[in-house]
Amino acid sequence: MNILAILTGLILISIIMILHELGHFLTGRLLKFRIEQFSLFMGPVLFEWQKGETRYNIKALPIGASVSFAGEAETLEGQSGEHSYAADDPGLFHNRPRWARALVVAMGPIVNFVTAILVFVILFSWTGAIEPELRTPPPESLAARYEIEPGDRLVSINGQRIRTDLDYSVVFFSHSDDQSLNLEIERANGDKRQIVMEPEIVENRWMVGISARDIGDDQYEVVSVDPRSNQGAPLLQVKDIILSIEGLPYSDSEGIRERVAAKAGGTVSVDIIRDGKNMVIETMPTKLDVYRDPGLILTLSKDFGSVVSHAVNYPWSILKATGHGLGMLFRGELSVRESVAGPIGIVSMVGDVVKQKQPLAEKIQQLLMYLGMLSVAVGFTNLLPIPPFDGNHLVVLGIEGSFRRDLPLQVKKAISYIGIFIVIVLTALVLFVDLGRIFGF
Repeated sequence: MNILAILTGLILISIIMILHELGHFLTGRLLKFRIEQFSLFMGPVLFEWQKGETRYNIKALPIGASVSFAGEAETLEGQSGEHSYAADDPGLFHNRPRWARALVVAMGPIVNFVTAILVFVILFSWTGAIEPELRTPPPESLAARYEIEPGDRLVSINGQRIRTDLDYSVVFFSHSDDQSLNLEIERANGDKRQIVMEPEIVENRWMVGISARDIGDDQYEVVSVDPRSNQGAPLLQVKDIILSIEGLPYSDSEGIRERVAAKAGGTVSVDIIRDGKNMVIETMPTKLDVYRDPGLILTLSKDFGSVVSHAVNYPWSILKATGHGLGMLFRGELSVRESVAGPIGIVSMVGDVVKQKQPLAEKIQQLLMYLGMLSVAVGFTNLLPIPPFDGNHLVVLGIEGSFRRDLPLQVKKAISYIGIFIVIVLTALVLFVDLGRIFGF
């Protein structure tokens, strides 16, 4: 990974964290809290200046930010101050009304979610928003056979609400071709219709057993591998970059189909890049059922109303997709390495975007998507009721508000110690996974 790739990843993470801290800081200023310090980045101080009672500084390590509120340095991220205040000073954090403290704490995650929505508005204004309004289905598809019409709106699939293309993708991520699809469709006149699409086998042919997506420059990234491929012992892996199959580009589907069929009983040569290394995989063709295409084609729209609606719904779609992924992780359907990434992993993924040979516009679009998705992730993580995250402070303030008195200091300290232990364990796990993904252990 080159320096530009690392810097791009750090800048992306820093933007999100700085905006998060600005949410705390600006809200505190507005509500008359005393603020001792606002810092950009981490580590030793490089530059510092004072304005009013607040110190501002820029630190050496270009990641993150912090804010220190007078009288309660441990309540929010930051460093304890050096000032002395009267115990009844109304500007001290613990002397402000609980609603004001809660608003200051909550504004960090709120800013992250607002940032995500604004980023998605910019991105979808550029690329278009994919709406769950169905287009004319292909003539031989299941949708055509079940009389789905252009203009019908896809409300849900298998009980899962469909608001964005991400919702749609998540449903099909865990759906097998041999399973039925339970659709709820809304007609243009507002009538709703329930449809059960039963799978249909159209042919049985020799296949390599992978699905891949175009990443530009005649390269395709494997997104799924059929467990029956290579006669039940798959050799290709998700994230492999396909260069060619039997000397043909992956885009030449008809040519590949013919050559794979001709190699039945033998092996097929697949040129790939795995972990940055070129290699050739010899895999045996497997005879697999080919099912009729569902034919559910969503609509690409650049209407501003559709763009805004899509941008507002997208953070919720990301959270649902995350929950779905965690469910698959706990059920053993995904490995920790496939589903968890920390700061090192995030920088690595952003770096991959920077390194890829693709048009600049596509790189910017991917980076905007990462910025939006990471903003949602940071906002949601900070709402978890675990110290030192903001969610813990909101829960404590809610409990104190219900009982109309502060929790004992010893109780707060015990909660903090337990939370910090949990965070240390999770941080160590994520760091191990990140390094394992990079160094292959």
